[in-house]
Amino acid sequence: MLIEVSIDEGGLKVTGLLAGYEGIIFPAEYRGVSIRVRGVAIGDPGFLGAESLLTGANRATLSQITGEINVLAGLDAVDTLNPGRESFYEESEHFKILRRHVIEKESGSPDTLAA
Repeated sequence: MLIEVSIDEGGLKVTGLLAGYEGIIFPAEYRGVSIRVRGVAIGDPGFLGAESLLTGANRATLSQITGEINVLAGLDAVDTLNPGRESFYEESEHFKILRRHVIEKESGSPDTLAA
């Protein structure tokens, strides 16, 4: 299953793809979603915090998801990136927009990554 990610909201412009597979992805380094800002990956691939929202079988499905998100505008300011470009400040408005579109429905329950 492929899910297109396309966001153009609040100064954040993003495009990318998420892929879900029937089996577990090997090697493990390919699991998770890579986020690139200006062509540079920020930190290790992850799930934008979805791993803390999911339990049981839903959490296990994360080992079947990979993807890449390319940030075309936003998420590159001093108030958004942690020093060393290893992660994002979760309080950043751009990060909140990205997270909402990728892992949450309006009700707050997991959406895209748990689909």
